[in-house]
Amino acid sequence: MYGIGVQSCGSFVGVVDGATGSSKDEGDRFGFMSWAQGYLSHYNSSEPNIDSILGTSDRAAVQLWLYNYCRAHPLESFFEAVDKLITALYPRARRKGR
Repeated sequence: MYGIGVQSCGSFVGVVDGATGSSKDEGDRFGFMSWAQGYLSHYNSSEPNIDSILGTSDRAAVQLWLYNYCRAHPLESFFEAVDKLITALYPRARRKGR
């Protein structure tokens, strides 16, 4: 695993909680969310029956879910949180051919 996904959930919460609107804070938050979106996109492309794991969820809902999960599990890696998000979204994922 490479990139920001190996950082802790606590780091993600700190970025969101500590956001002051500065370009650095926004860049850090953008880095985490971009990594998550890339991971979710890869999941979509590697699962033969899934068109979109997000289903009807949007970016704001994904960030809120990850924030809440990471607040409860600060020692887990961000990667593990995104993996748990996939598990939570799977029942509502948009399937191919439907």
